[in-house]
Amino acid sequence: MTVARKVVKDFIEHRPNDRVGFVVFGGEAVTKSPLTSDVDFLLTQVDEVRLRELKQGTAIGMGLTTGIARLRKSESKTRVLILLTDGDSNVGSINPITAAHLARQEKIRIYTIGIGKQNRVLVPIYSYDMMGNRTHLIAQVPSYLNPELLVEVSKITGGKAYMARDTGALTQVLKEIDRLETSKV
Repeated sequence: MTVARKVVKDFIEHRPNDRVGFVVFGGEAVTKSPLTSDVDFLLTQVDEVRLRELKQGTAIGMGLTTGIARLRKSESKTRVLILLTDGDSNVGSINPITAAHLARQEKIRIYTIGIGKQNRVLVPIYSYDMMGNRTHLIAQVPSYLNPELLVEVSKITGGKAYMARDTGALTQVLKEIDRLETSKV
């Protein structure tokens, strides 16, 4: 989470002429920021993301649909969603493939990025006290990726799928997306 946060912040800082929105998802999806060009506000929202903020699970379809709803009315020449996930879609009322078809209908391109080594990442499970403060590590549970799903979602919308095995790879992926999605202001 710490590594992803830093890389995402760098990406936002290098797109000063774009309006960027920010959606987080776990077992549900929440808009942290609507489309805005206020880089400082976006960076603050990225900093404020906490792991136990949402229900447990990975609701990729709901995350995508929330982003699509934010982009739907945008009059921008290009509309892009970047999905960053460390798990397979395992909860939620919206199938990711259905969400991808909706994005295509709305002319929104989706780039998917799976994070983790060998298609899995260890997710720490902590104990918390009554005040919500983290006390100690209980276990590390594997979260498995579904690269085939990520490829299919991207393919449906004309985007591209990536796997980022480490910080350097994630940085390179976002740089490539930055190069692919340039338009004059």
